[in-house]
Amino acid sequence: NERLAVCPNIIGCLLPLSGPFARYGQEVLNGLELGFDIFQENNESLSSMELVIRDSAGDPEKAIEAITELAEKESALVTIGPLISKVAKGVVEKAQELGMPIITLSQSEAITKKGEMVFQNCLSPEDQLRSLVNKVMGEMGLMRFAILYPANSYGKYFMDKLWDKVESNGGMINAVESYDPKSTDFTTEIKKMVGLFYPRPKPDIEEEEQLEQKMEEPEPIVDFDAVFIPGSYESVGLIASQLAYHDVIGVTLLGTNLWNSPKLIDIAGRYVHGAIFPSGFFRGSGYAG
Repeated sequence: NERLAVCPNIIGCLLPLSGPFARYGQEVLNGLELGFDIFQENNESLSSMELVIRDSAGDPEKAIEAITELAEKESALVTIGPLISKVAKGVVEKAQELGMPIITLSQSEAITKKGEMVFQNCLSPEDQLRSLVNKVMGEMGLMRFAILYPANSYGKYFMDKLWDKVESNGGMINAVESYDPKSTDFTTEIKKMVGLFYPRPKPDIEEEEQLEQKMEEPEPIVDFDAVFIPGSYESVGLIASQLAYHDVIGVTLLGTNLWNSPKLIDIAGRYVHGAIFPSGFFRGSGYAG
């Protein structure tokens, strides 16, 4: 009886609104508020739903306490969140124990196996890479790739997975470099990718011709059709323009759903024209794309 005594108009919301992931949590909360018409001024269409918000702060223990409060004190019908996989694991187990449906936004591929109360609304890494590879290899016929990835767990995971998928589909990875996620200058990494960083061996030619060659800048070796950059849109915006500066042009830029921000265009402009990345959307939506 206690479990059935829920308030059907109360939706729990468990997101990291403070701590290192606060920016992402706030973006999700903004979307939820818009989706529920929280700020609708017309009383006739004013949403009857109420969001009860709790801050996980990216802390697994704090998140478990919050989901318990949402179930037992607030009697929420369902909870949306958490966002971070390491937080979601314990929270969904607690939600299953409490008998509360939970729609997690975690990218963990096994999260829904925790129980019948656990649902997921997120593009998993597997979903993203399968869609991306089908597009660029299956439809576009691109077979040679470079990977420029941030040196963190996210970047390394996507680098490994894309490498496996490309090779299993008969493609080649011809260049791989990592970069510091906090960096704003990617000159060294780009030069290493295209053979401009290390000195090239000189051919056995006459002294005069050799002197002329020294004065000329060597051409970049662009032996790939596309560059996969599984990083944030801020970094990608800077990388795209620096690739063009070093004459790495005519290649397709590929990314993950972290690129999905209008700010990417503000930062990179024409340098990301034709770029491809997966993201969630509804093909039948009436909103302009």
